[in-house]
Amino acid sequence: MKIIHGLEEIDIVPWYECEDCTKHAHFCGQFSALFFLQRFATSDLAIDSLRHLIRAQGHSAIRHFHSDEKVLDRIAQMIARGELHLTRKPLDFRMALPRLSQVACPRAQTQSEPEAPRRQTAEPPPPPPPEEPAFLPDVDAAAIAKALTHASVSGKPFCAE
Repeated sequence: MKIIHGLEEIDIVPWYECEDCTKHAHFCGQFSALFFLQRFATSDLAIDSLRHLIRAQGHSAIRHFHSDEKVLDRIAQMIARGELHLTRKPLDFRMALPRLSQVACPRAQTQSEPEAPRRQTAEPPPPPPPEEPAFLPDVDAAAIAKALTHASVSGKPFCAE
């Protein structure tokens, strides 16, 4: 029977179903086992599972109408006597990443495989059109520069009003 509690998985099994007895939790007595089991006192699902486990072990003295404390006490007795083994392990939330050897290399295609058709990539948008020139092509730039220079020296405004 597996119980998820917090960030750990707790497995309670009969002694003959225990896969590795070196990994199960050892309690110094019934009281320490009961102290550990008190964490399940508020979980109806856990108590019902423990009640079922007791009945499956041939202890028909526990009925559905017996109190939760009696169920926890009986499980603690069975753990203390070694009838049940309890193992605890932390839950593992890591994601399995593929190994490098399992990742297919795109260059490792065989010749028998047809090459996948390549999609046409969209061409970049054309550059914006050049700006309109400020002067006409037949303007005498030297004459304009001379006139502006003369106006700045004489103190006259640069533009007509």
